[in-house]
Amino acid sequence: MKSLIIFITTTFLILLSACYADNNKPQNKDAFYYNKQLAKTINFANALEAPVEGEWGMVIQDEYFKLVKKAGFSAVRLPIKWSAHALKTPPYTIEQKFFERVDELTGLAKANDINIILDFHHYWELDEKPTENLQRWLSLWQQIGQHYQNESDRVFFELLNEPSEQLNDYWAEYLKLGLTEIRKTNPNRIVIVGPKFWNAIWELQDLELPKDDRNLIVTFHYYEPFEFTHQGAEWVEPSPPLGITWNENKASLTAGWENWSWETNSKLKGKNIEVDYTGAWAGLFLHSDTWLEGYKQLSFSANKSLKLGILCVEDEKEAFHFTTSELKAEYKIDLEKCGGKIGIDRIIIQNFDDKAHSGLVLENIKLIAKDGSELYLVTTQGQKVAADFAKAGQWATAHKRPLFMGEFGAYGKADMASRVNWTNFVRQEAEKN
Repeated sequence: MKSLIIFITTTFLILLSACYADNNKPQNKDAFYYNKQLAKTINFANALEAPVEGEWGMVIQDEYFKLVKKAGFSAVRLPIKWSAHALKTPPYTIEQKFFERVDELTGLAKANDINIILDFHHYWELDEKPTENLQRWLSLWQQIGQHYQNESDRVFFELLNEPSEQLNDYWAEYLKLGLTEIRKTNPNRIVIVGPKFWNAIWELQDLELPKDDRNLIVTFHYYEPFEFTHQGAEWVEPSPPLGITWNENKASLTAGWENWSWETNSKLKGKNIEVDYTGAWAGLFLHSDTWLEGYKQLSFSANKSLKLGILCVEDEKEAFHFTTSELKAEYKIDLEKCGGKIGIDRIIIQNFDDKAHSGLVLENIKLIAKDGSELYLVTTQGQKVAADFAKAGQWATAHKRPLFMGEFGAYGKADMASRVNWTNFVRQEAEKN
């Protein structure tokens, strides 16, 4: 992501030790060992990922490598906009002067005993028009692979930063095509790959990797909650408003859930949601980023009488209508009644009146599983971050792949105390897992 801050990264997962080899020929060393070499990585952002170095206010100076080495960093991630320095038509030749600049920075990394990641960054044309730009992307990787095939294994490749937009539908196929091209000249080099939707942590579950290629490190980027980390960001449309703070004890929707409500103001407090419906038929819409199975009931207490519609799937015909009591009472709604016979991906609690209503408090709102366990939909910001990383760690363990948090950070317009608190908390949770 384009920003005006340098993001610090850290490796994720307990890493296995092994031995190192030269010239792109790992012997008795696996991807877990190489991931450990990236344990303290810093991004040199906004330099070579800009259309021209310096255009975004950052020119990489030689002394930067000495400074980061002195500060204890083990690697530099170098975002590179290769597509801005190559022909638009076949043979898509990369400018020799640009190769020389990347060579210079790669040499500085080696001279300062620092690993370096050559990250294929900001190929927006591929995101927007995948089929029209596939051959150019593969040709660029063919040239990069040939150019660096004799470099030591301290040089890492990153296949593509944050695949998104239309490319989401093609990424499973293109990931394999890109790796195939790289492996023609770099059969053993470590390549960093990530999931679609901007390398989102919740997309790890759908990431498909070649089973026989074990020289891969899986990356993800972490900017949650987005409205905090990107408040006031000029490149985001619409930009989240300023003044959002972060504290690990502050109430938040639980991990994997987002607020998609319409004509509704809501406030989280404790394990409760305070709801103001600002219009007729307004809705509190809590959306899960995964399809959930194994739950049987939605449970909450309400403090006032109101006609409501409950829906837990996309089909509006499945909505369950009922009226809460004037007296505070607990309600347990069978999910089958609101469309959730097989599973759910949302909880919509809609105002089924022809006028606005305010002051509804949904207390202890939760899902009850068939085995009796409970999932509270309101938790704390710290618990949500912890749950995100725990889930990612479970994925990595199950798939026997090392994980690398390639980017995380909060934009400079957030208050400094919250930024420091969030950054420390995220780093600590990553290191735990």
